[in-house]
Amino acid sequence: MRYVLFGGMFDPPHMGHMSIAREAARLLNPDKIIWIPSANPPHRKKALIPARERFLILSEWAKNQPNNEISSFEIGRSAPGYTIDTLSYYKDMDPDAEYFILIGSDQAACFSQWKNWRTIVEKANLCVAGRPGGGELPPEAAARAVYLDNPPLDISSTEIREKILAGQDLKGLVEPEIYSILLDRKILRGLR
Repeated sequence: MRYVLFGGMFDPPHMGHMSIAREAARLLNPDKIIWIPSANPPHRKKALIPARERFLILSEWAKNQPNNEISSFEIGRSAPGYTIDTLSYYKDMDPDAEYFILIGSDQAACFSQWKNWRTIVEKANLCVAGRPGGGELPPEAAARAVYLDNPPLDISSTEIREKILAGQDLKGLVEPEIYSILLDRKILRGLR
């Protein structure tokens, strides 16, 4: 089995996330892409959209996305969600599987600061998507990396959150299905 682990805040999930997940699926042909919304990332501030809601948004979206699964592993954790802990959890469940950690090149620039990053690259490969302002992996991590041939989309969750709070249009930033889910769950109205 081959899995792509795609962790992040997804606050909210946007076209950039969907684009790189599709490109990873095309390049790697995994059995599953496992989206792992983070509740308490060690490097970010509190989310605009609560973790449980982000999990439900992605779960609703994934119903129509073959080979995409949404994990609740980090949602119920009160401790910070470190990639090494999540990877270890999945490796324990399926130790013979091949794992890829999907990250943006912006995260590649600071990858050497991640908790137990060397252990991560011992247990998994990295799959790096181009992002504006991206950087390079440390050489020993780069040796275990594949790079997506995706055009870097200049879409940021920060920009989208600002638009949500200002009541502005999200066209071109989130997929229509995600926008409908945000409306159906009354998330946009509740955040303004």
